[in-house]
Amino acid sequence: MKNRDYEDDLDLSLNQDGEQYLFFSCNNDFYAIDALRVVEIIEYQLYTKVPMMKRFVKGITNVRGDLIAVVDLKDFFGFGETIKDKKTSMIILNVKNSDNELKIAIIIDEVFEAKYLGEEDIKSAPEFGVKIDSKFIKNMCQYNGNYIPILDIDKLLNVKQLSKIELHQ
Repeated sequence: MKNRDYEDDLDLSLNQDGEQYLFFSCNNDFYAIDALRVVEIIEYQLYTKVPMMKRFVKGITNVRGDLIAVVDLKDFFGFGETIKDKKTSMIILNVKNSDNELKIAIIIDEVFEAKYLGEEDIKSAPEFGVKIDSKFIKNMCQYNGNYIPILDIDKLLNVKQLSKIELHQ
């Protein structure tokens, strides 16, 4: 496993206005997430399947001694499994679980950049007209001339929902 060095791409200086978001693609659509929730970004790596989990919970992987659950975001949204290529990555995120946090990796097609957005760049999430369930969208923002969803990590990666057992796959 070779980690990508994205830290050079992330502008973590404190003199920026607004909040920083990580932009990536999944199923040829752009999404953003709060960059403060990102633990690290790694190249796609193999995982061990876990029986009786939902089909989009692919299994677990070992990242420097930590066992981390792996969720295929494309499959989660109902668009089929991600087909791995040289740009496929895993974003490891801190997710709230009751009174603590745990790490969960999402498989995505490609990471683009981290960027600061001001309040004027953030819009309310629509109630309809998006490809994914609107309950997973925190807000919208403009990126490369298009409005894209900012995902709500805690609703998207709700541990209780992810860990429900599936008897038939």
